[in-house]
Amino acid sequence: MSDTSTDDLRTPVGDDEHRDDASGDVLLDDDGPAEPPVIGCTRCDARVVMGSRYCPSCGVPLVRSGEQAATALSRTRRRAPILVRLLVPLILLGILYAIWYVANLDPLEKEKDSLKTQVSRVVADHRTLSDRLEELEGETDPAAALGAARAALSTLRDVQDETEGVESGTTGRTTRVRRALATDRLYLSAVVSVLADPRSKVLSQLGARSARAAAALKDIDDIANTKDAIRGTKVLGIAVRARASGSRSKPGTTGSAGRRTSSSPFVNKVDAALQKGDGIRSQLTRGFALLRAARDGVSAWDGQGAAPESQDAALDAAATAFRSVATSRASSAARARAIDTKQDNQRAITEKLAVAYEAGAATATKITGCIASFDNTGPEGVARQCLQGVRGASKTEATAVAAFASSYRPAREAAGLTGPVPAF
Repeated sequence: MSDTSTDDLRTPVGDDEHRDDASGDVLLDDDGPAEPPVIGCTRCDARVVMGSRYCPSCGVPLVRSGEQAATALSRTRRRAPILVRLLVPLILLGILYAIWYVANLDPLEKEKDSLKTQVSRVVADHRTLSDRLEELEGETDPAAALGAARAALSTLRDVQDETEGVESGTTGRTTRVRRALATDRLYLSAVVSVLADPRSKVLSQLGARSARAAAALKDIDDIANTKDAIRGTKVLGIAVRARASGSRSKPGTTGSAGRRTSSSPFVNKVDAALQKGDGIRSQLTRGFALLRAARDGVSAWDGQGAAPESQDAALDAAATAFRSVATSRASSAARARAIDTKQDNQRAITEKLAVAYEAGAATATKITGCIASFDNTGPEGVARQCLQGVRGASKTEATAVAAFASSYRPAREAAGLTGPVPAF
């Protein structure tokens, strides 16, 4: 056995090494070589030194081009749910529709369209009235003109009610329309008054009111065409003054009742029937005045005679008046058909007269039924509904009256009576 000690066999510690006092192990300096970083293979999870182009275990490429990386990334992305994919285009469409809606449905333009419709209604009735006024002569029956004037005034009041609760807007169109309608109402009220009573006190104001109304309508011509809406005022003044001063005498004789008679028995019979039927006209005129008072208030009374005490009283009195009118008109129709004649043209005249009276009875009956049907909605609402609802019947009546007058006028002229056809 060698006597060499085992300590001699140990590796000597140099100057660059040191011993751990606690364990006696040899420690290397911190500046010594370190292991390179490694990554896991994406296919087999083998540990591969970072920067390697291929995995040494499975050979999969570890460094990819930009296109390969983008393709791989896109495969790993999750597609959005179908609801999300549909919701985005719907939101875009909603935004586009909102933009279109605001651009095409400007509230100011909508306001203008509404006002145009309302003003056009007033102007249409005005033009009908103007035509009737221009047809007037000193001895022409003013019934057609009076009916047109009342219809125009009723339409204007309805439009005033419709625009009462409408905001004027930034352009003030509604304000201008309200101002024009208020001025126009004064003119129409004057026309109704002078047609109903040739000696009306407002006759002297007719020209001034006409001029102001024409100017007021011209001020809203940018909303609706109001050109030539007011015509015939001068003709009206001349005709009314001629009626007030008395008609010049016509051929024929004067009967015991103060009316002219002719040599034609047929004409005398028809005139006698008309005279009997004329007795109810005052009731008819008062009935419509009472309905207007029930609608607008007794302070707006524009009829003849004493004003009603209240709107309820006006409505009750109107119902009574129209019941009398309906009964009288039916009797007048029967008298017209009872006129004895053997000539076809004369029989056609009496038939048209009977039809006109029946149309008047139908108008009065419709109003009476309307008042009874809506008597629980208050006098103002009842009157408004009845005046609006009777327009169709009134137009039918006016057409029937005009048809009779047109057919009867030649017969009177042939008998030497060239004055107007007696009013109903």
